Amino acid sequence: MISIRTAVLNDIEQIDEVLYKSYSSFFPKFYDADTLKIALPKMTKSQPLLIESLKYYVAQDEHMQIVACGGWSHEQPGTGNVLPNSGHIRQFATHPSYFRKGAAKKIFERCLDDLEKNNTQSLECYSSLCAVPFYKIMGMDVVNRMEVQMGEGTFLPVVLMRMDLYQ
Repeated sequence: MISIRTAVLNDIEQIDEVLYKSYSSFFPKFYDADTLKIALPKMTKSQPLLIESLKYYVAQDEHMQIVACGGWSHEQPGTGNVLPNSGHIRQFATHPSYFRKGAAKKIFERCLDDLEKNNTQSLECYSSLCAVPFYKIMGMDVVNRMEVQMGEGTFLPVVLMRMDLYQ
């Protein structure tokens, strides 16, 4: 059985492990090795400020092991810009052995509950290429493709996705 709870700073080591195992497992099918060599070390580290915001969640199995993680913020990733009534999905990942077992869906639904309580009207996500099908199933629409700078001369292709909420 999967349970969802708010992440705490003591979860960082397990969150980092889930991020690493998830991204290093799924991303090579969509991104070249040179890009991943630069991007993965940055992407597979949890963000303490996001965890401290109490808007970041973990899914645990019956042994209390973290098997998925993800959250949201009002701040646009990488910029810190806050758009009124807008939320942003942040750093979702699922351990490969729990892929397609509903853990990430439960976290996403928890984020939607939070966003409703905050009267948020729209939700955006900078989706990795491999996560687009998941976000589509969750009700998000593709807006456009873009690139996120990961280092000097290294850009990671992503997909901007959006959905309207509670109107």
